[in-house]
Amino acid sequence: MIMNAQDFLEQLQKIDAMIENKTIEKEQWKSIAQSITSSNATIIINGVEHAMEKVQASGEQQKMAAAIASYVDIEREIDQIIAQKVAKRKEIISVIELLPATEYDVIHKLYVQNLSMDEVAFRCGNYTTAWVGHVKRKAFDMIQKILDEGGVE
Repeated sequence: MIMNAQDFLEQLQKIDAMIENKTIEKEQWKSIAQSITSSNATIIINGVEHAMEKVQASGEQQKMAAAIASYVDIEREIDQIIAQKVAKRKEIISVIELLPATEYDVIHKLYVQNLSMDEVAFRCGNYTTAWVGHVKRKAFDMIQKILDEGGVE
């Protein structure tokens, strides 16, 4: 299935969001692991104090181990997503480098550098956002042609 130009370019933004969300999830697991501590809890039955160290500690250790394992798993996922981003970034840049200079510059600023339309307009020579939109649409047509011709899947 051939992807449309906009979806093709927006892949980097999705990967960035995935990395950000996984990083937040990793920090949550780290916080959970750090908050789990062994306690020397006691229970009083019929006026007699009984230590619950062994049961409590064992359960807490299992919870901590599970939290740490989740943290490590998320860290691996983040590494894999970053590798995916590097590969996808190279692929996208190789396609936009086929564009004429103006279209290349605008698309690179929008989708690789993540600048806003206003920032791109300013950095390209104090143009209007309408001009950026026109160049962007023109570039999308060119990228779509490249994708349709099998330049990239």
